[in-house]
Amino acid sequence: MNHYQLDGAGNYHLVLYQLQLQLNLTPVADGQCLERVNDTRDLTLKPATKQVGIDLGITSLITTSDGKKIANPKNLHKLHKKLRLAQKSLSRKTFGSNNYQKARLKVARIHAKIKDSRLDYTHKRAHSANQRKPIDCS
Repeated sequence: MNHYQLDGAGNYHLVLYQLQLQLNLTPVADGQCLERVNDTRDLTLKPATKQVGIDLGITSLITTSDGKKIANPKNLHKLHKKLRLAQKSLSRKTFGSNNYQKARLKVARIHAKIKDSRLDYTHKRAHSANQRKPIDCS
């Protein structure tokens, strides 16, 4: 296994297991680095045999033309409560102080967790729908 020491944010070209990858590291607000990996392989999909219409809504996340409804995620309520308390705590800190920076990072991490959980939920729903019936998005 190859180990790479990366200097920080920037563009890198890696060869792992005979795969050529393009890696882009970008710093984000919560102190972490966002990584984007571009795979240069040709990954073609099988042609879709059936088509399903998808409607994105407010009361339910997805409604398909088959009549199936996928509900909005309800697990974000705890994170929104944490976010509200962290933002209230941040507003009481003196701007520019070390405690302000700690509280700002805490708020940024909660925002990142909310974003990641939303993306994860939608990705899982789309993947499960595509496993059952390949979707033609033309």
